[in-house]
Amino acid sequence: ILESMKENQVRSYSTLTKLINPTILNSSGKSGEKLGSYEEIMQNDSVEPTFRDLALILWGYDNLSRSQPSKIATKLSRLNDSSSPWRHSAREIIALTEKRTGNIKKARSIFKGLIDDVTTPNGIRSRASEILSLMKN
Repeated sequence: ILESMKENQVRSYSTLTKLINPTILNSSGKSGEKLGSYEEIMQNDSVEPTFRDLALILWGYDNLSRSQPSKIATKLSRLNDSSSPWRHSAREIIALTEKRTGNIKKARSIFKGLIDDVTTPNGIRSRASEILSLMKN
């Protein structure tokens, strides 16, 4: 059992390094490589699912202004499930993509849902509230 834990721990540290690397790439002006790093993690079956999902969330936030909104929403759809620990972040990103495409009614609905959901983390709830407030103007 200890050997298994040791192996998992090393693998987890390696994955964490891969998740941190894109931040370093971005600060050094290599934003294109940053997205490639996230995609590499997302597609690597040897990476724990939690880390693959985190990479997908980070990829989604980073692609909000670059990628086709439909591509972002499609990739994030599996995390928009009520059992997903990433559902709130996925919903925030999907709402922002809906807003970007001009589907204001749908974006408002998603933001309202985030505000009303008692399980939504405070940071996401606050952003949803602020964005919804700005959308009314």
